Amino acid sequence: MRGLHRSLRVPATCALIAVLAAPTALGSDLRRESADTGRVAPVAAGRAAAVAAAAGASPTLTAWIAALPAARPAAPAAEGGTLHRLLASELASPTAIFVAAAQSLLSAIESPLPRWTATTRVQLYNVNSRETLAIDVGPDGAVDPATARAVRRFMRCRRTGKRHRMHPQVLHILAEVQRRFPGHTIEIVSGYRSPPYGVKNSKHFHGRAVDLRVRGVRIEVVRDFLWRTHDHVGVGYYRGQNFVHVDWRPGYKKMAWTSPRRGAAYRYHPKWSRL
Repeated sequence: MRGLHRSLRVPATCALIAVLAAPTALGSDLRRESADTGRVAPVAAGRAAAVAAAAGASPTLTAWIAALPAARPAAPAAEGGTLHRLLASELASPTAIFVAAAQSLLSAIESPLPRWTATTRVQLYNVNSRETLAIDVGPDGAVDPATARAVRRFMRCRRTGKRHRMHPQVLHILAEVQRRFPGHTIEIVSGYRSPPYGVKNSKHFHGRAVDLRVRGVRIEVVRDFLWRTHDHVGVGYYRGQNFVHVDWRPGYKKMAWTSPRRGAAYRYHPKWSRL
């Protein structure tokens, strides 16, 4: 019985590898601008379908693989790779294609995820001054000098009017919030605070904290996103005032707390931070 199970798993594995690897091999064919593009891609699709059929794939799955050039025209691949050449060849054996497909799949799995390198347009609204600001934030919170000055003015202390540079990591967090909730405006409840308007050693005093909410999104959803996707931060849930505090604290473990209402004592390590 154990041998039978193994014999059933092998065709299924081969079929899966053929399905996953075929788009990788076909991608370079579809992007080529040479005169034989129209001929090579259908041949590669046919070879991938043949491998899937030989591996025990169902007729429906085999037909889907054969249609991959139309269904997935932008799969990335290194042109001229081993798998590409084998799929385009009429003489390559299914065994050779299977081995090359497995190697290609393992390489793709081990490759690191691409780093965020594009700028993000962040839409901000200051609930105190009722001002709006749209800024372009690059990787790691990078902004140009003019944008940095605009942010300093926008995030000024609402009590004294004093301004302070906002830390790039705070801007980076705002950009990540915007990317998570595209099309929603981020409402800033508090940015920079001038001493003594804040708790002792407040991160607001140094431009390392913001109090915010996202228009049209439940505050608990924003809270959980900030807590689960960031390290070296403090996340405070101000339930009664309907906003979330987030600050950047490099070198320290992240911390969570809840303030049930204005003036109430903080509850550290709340249940939502342990889920």
